[in-house]
Amino acid sequence: MQHINPGLWPSPLTSDLVSRGALRYSDLSTSTLGTWWIESRPHENGRCVICLAPLEKFKFPFKVIDITPEGYSARTRVHEYGGGAFWVFENHVYFSNQSDNYIYKQSVDLTTFLPSEPEPIITSGHRYCDGEISADGKWMVAIREKRDVNGFHNEIVAIFDSTEYILEDQYDFVASPRISPDGKWITYISWELPYMPWDSSKCWVARLSWGEKGPELADKIQIQPSIHSELVSYVNPAFSVDGKLLVATDAFNGWWNIAKSNYSVNQELPTGSQNESQTMQIEPIVEMEVEMAWPQWVFNRPTFAPISETKLFVTWHDPSSVNFKAGYLENAQPEEVLSPFASISATKSIPGTSLIAVLGNSGIDLGLVGTFDSSSHGGSFNLLANSRIEEVSVLRGPSRSIKIDSKGELPIYATFHEPFLKGSELSHGVLPPLIINCHGGPTSSADPGFSPTFAFFTSRGFAVVDVDYRGSSGYGRKYRDALNGNWGIVDVEDVIEVANWLVEQELINSEAIAIRGGSAGGYTVLEALAMSDIFGAGVSYYGVCDLELLAKDTHKFESGYLDGLIGPLPECKVLYEERSPINHAGKIKSPLLILQGLDDPVVPPNQAEAIVAAIKANGIRVDYLGFEGEGHGFRQASNIKAALDAELSFYRQVLPIDRSK
Repeated sequence: MQHINPGLWPSPLTSDLVSRGALRYSDLSTSTLGTWWIESRPHENGRCVICLAPLEKFKFPFKVIDITPEGYSARTRVHEYGGGAFWVFENHVYFSNQSDNYIYKQSVDLTTFLPSEPEPIITSGHRYCDGEISADGKWMVAIREKRDVNGFHNEIVAIFDSTEYILEDQYDFVASPRISPDGKWITYISWELPYMPWDSSKCWVARLSWGEKGPELADKIQIQPSIHSELVSYVNPAFSVDGKLLVATDAFNGWWNIAKSNYSVNQELPTGSQNESQTMQIEPIVEMEVEMAWPQWVFNRPTFAPISETKLFVTWHDPSSVNFKAGYLENAQPEEVLSPFASISATKSIPGTSLIAVLGNSGIDLGLVGTFDSSSHGGSFNLLANSRIEEVSVLRGPSRSIKIDSKGELPIYATFHEPFLKGSELSHGVLPPLIINCHGGPTSSADPGFSPTFAFFTSRGFAVVDVDYRGSSGYGRKYRDALNGNWGIVDVEDVIEVANWLVEQELINSEAIAIRGGSAGGYTVLEALAMSDIFGAGVSYYGVCDLELLAKDTHKFESGYLDGLIGPLPECKVLYEERSPINHAGKIKSPLLILQGLDDPVVPPNQAEAIVAAIKANGIRVDYLGFEGEGHGFRQASNIKAALDAELSFYRQVLPIDRSK
């Protein structure tokens, strides 16, 4: 065993392997042909490629086929964060291309399984996402984000033969348009500023009819829970096999559980004029203190899949468990299946089969796609594709969940990753340096799956703790709402509390603690450095520095977010000033590294440049790296590598990583 100072271990996991060796999966879809998803490839400058795993009955010699040819990238930036960049029907795929925002169509030859060249069918240049094709394949719905002199407008459009018809444009935002099995109805959600979709949204069912100008929505019905609730959030509306509405909502017990309507769109429904809304009640299928949905930052993340009139495949996060769970829901309690997944991003049934496709990650795979067979006892799992770094077997060390008291009534959740590298160990009496990770959002959560970034550091002798501070998702509405009015306070208190707790437990070197985070997590980093001297270094990836400037400059989707997290302007101007790191940069005494995408529309570069100038003026070390061609999150392998190398070098320069307790 080697006894080298922690932080200096000779790991085989290089920054090049991290940036190039693990592909990221997203945007699950299914058709009668098989399972489809997007593979994001850093080694191709972040190009997004649609992949297809044909069903075994086709006996195709290759398990996975690339559909998107070179020169195209299936990516959309609706709401800037995107998702739902393609949709499929049988052997046809429609995708939004990143460079021109056109919608292209491809078809897969059923003999050779070769995809056709992309054919443009919509060339307006608007942004599109989250589409779905009718069961007869004759038309589709999609979200359209259109920009004019007055800003962005979000709409639901129907597309018939390359002609677009506006179905819904009354709300600030719309999402998840889904078509009923008979093609006569659609369901969708909407929300209005200043709310975010997880704060307050509405769910609708409407009949498609033909007017003088083409298809339009009639008999619009608002979904209502059977009990009164002040603010309700809806996620992932869908139709059951028999035409009833299914939707995840927090209306009943404060947790995103699945509810169902008593009415079916196959039956006679209450009708009214086009401008007169009716209501339809839903009842919970299940009431558990688990989350069966996630905040709608991106499109196309379905967390349940109808199997029959009475049976669903569901996925959920239980705060008492590290990993996500999956199973079948037929009664009030889901029947869990044995699953290889640590976290699950999406699930969909495959038409005409008993198979359920699932996409997520595992403890050793950055990406994982496979199917469960609902006809077999326990639901046997078949792996379709995985993204894994070869060296993972010598890198994956022990992790533990921790739950500690906060300054409020709610606990703090975190996952502690111990330093690990096969063949190396800590010398007696030596404690490792610590890196605290603050997730973005802030309405988001730590991911329990394999993180190559964390392994990059733990395999070099650092401990890493990933914190779900109060306000994180995955723990019910009360926990999620704990950040309302308190951003910059409770998140900062919680990361400081976690650091102190780990010191008290003698798990880490108290004099070698760094804190890192991106976006909202970068904001928490800056505030924590200003409010506590426990941190010896900080790393902010495209973090927020000036809240008032952010409220003025940020994009439409988040333009009302700060009203809830801080308060409305101008009434709360003093709070914005008090909680902006730029206004107390003088309190930051620890070295800081800032990494920023120079094309970031969410947190523009002027935020990073302002805090760099302020800290430099105080004589504190601050390193700044700006990356051309990168937005809110780095996608190009060369930039991911450069950022990791800079971060590691920074820690080794500024932290006393060779001290024992």
